[in-house]
Amino acid sequence: MNESTNNELRILIRFSSLGDLTLCSGIVDFYAKKSPNNPLIFVSLQRFENFIKGTFPHKKLEVLGLNESLFKLAYRAFRLGWNLQEKVPGVGRVVVHDLHGVLKSKIFRIFLALSLRIKRVSLKNVHTPKFSFMRWLSVFRRRDLLKKRHVYLDHQKQLPGFDKGDLRQAPRLLTNTPKNTSSQKKILIAPDSLHWKKRWPITYWEKLLYMILSHKDLHHCTIVGDNNVFPQDFIEALKDFAPERVENLLGKTRVEQLADVANSHDVTVCGNSAWLHISEAVGTPVVTLAGPIVEGFGFSPWMEKSRELSIDLSCRPCSKHGQGMCLLRGEDFHSCMRKIEPEKVFMNMEKVLY
Repeated sequence: MNESTNNELRILIRFSSLGDLTLCSGIVDFYAKKSPNNPLIFVSLQRFENFIKGTFPHKKLEVLGLNESLFKLAYRAFRLGWNLQEKVPGVGRVVVHDLHGVLKSKIFRIFLALSLRIKRVSLKNVHTPKFSFMRWLSVFRRRDLLKKRHVYLDHQKQLPGFDKGDLRQAPRLLTNTPKNTSSQKKILIAPDSLHWKKRWPITYWEKLLYMILSHKDLHHCTIVGDNNVFPQDFIEALKDFAPERVENLLGKTRVEQLADVANSHDVTVCGNSAWLHISEAVGTPVVTLAGPIVEGFGFSPWMEKSRELSIDLSCRPCSKHGQGMCLLRGEDFHSCMRKIEPEKVFMNMEKVLY
C-alpha cells in the first residue's frame, strides 16, 4: 500500500458495539505503523469514547463521541468538515472508512461530504460490505452460506495492498497491565451476552466454576458481567468454597478497564460476546460457545489457540445476532447451548491452558 501523504486525513466510522469496535482496531493499528504521524479520527458513540481512547493503538488518534440523535449527528458531521482545515492545517484530502454501513453512518458521511465540498476538500469513501442479504438467507435456509470468514479482514480487504498480504493486521488493543506470570492459572469467566440465544444456562456456568476451582489449587477465577448474572448467595458460596481464588467483578468494570482485565488472564471462557474479541485483541485465547450463529457471520475466534464450541444442528443458524424465538420445544429447546456440556468446556479450557 502506498504511504499516505502528509495532507491526507482518515476518518473511521463505527458506532457500536464493543466487540465490533474491537474488530476495527486492526485498521487503526495498521495506520499507526504505516503512517504514525498522520492524524486519524474515529467516529463512534459517546459511551464508547473512553474505550477507544484508552485502548486503540495510534498516537495521533482523535475520538469523536456522538450521541444517538440523528439531528445532532448530522450537525457534528457538518461542523467537523467545516472546521477541518483549522483542526488539521493543510489537509487536502479526506478518506472516510465506513466500517458500519447503517443509517447513522450514511447520514454522517452525507453531511460531512456537504461541508467538505463547500470547503473544496477532496473526499474519498471506502465501505465495508455487510453481507446482510447472505446472512439473512443463511438464517432462512438454516445453512452457513458464507462459510468461514472474519469481519476484521472484511474491513481491511477494501484497502489497497490487502492481496499482497501487507494489510492483514489482527485486532489489537493496548493495556496497562502485564500478562500473568505466576504459576496460578487465571481464568476469566464472562457469562453474559447481549441476546438470550447466546447465553449458556446459568446452572452450567455454576457447575463449570465448581469444576475449575475443585480441580487444582492453581486455578483462579475472575467473574465479569452485569451485577445480576449470578445470585449473590452463589457468589458467596463460591468464595467460601475456594477462598482467595475467586474475584467478583460483576458490575464493577468500566469500559476503559476491560482490556486490562482480559490481558491479566490466561484464558477467557465466554459466549459469543465482546469479551471474545477484547480478549483475543490483547493476546488472551478464548473458549467460546457459538450458540445459534455460525462461522460465516464473521465473529468467530481467530487465534490459533482459541476454541469455539458448537453443536451441529439442522436449525443453525437461526438468528443473525442471537435474538428471536427458539423453534425447538421440550428437551430440545435451546439445544445449541444446552447440549454443550460443562465437561466439554472444561476439557477445552484445559487444552488451551496446558
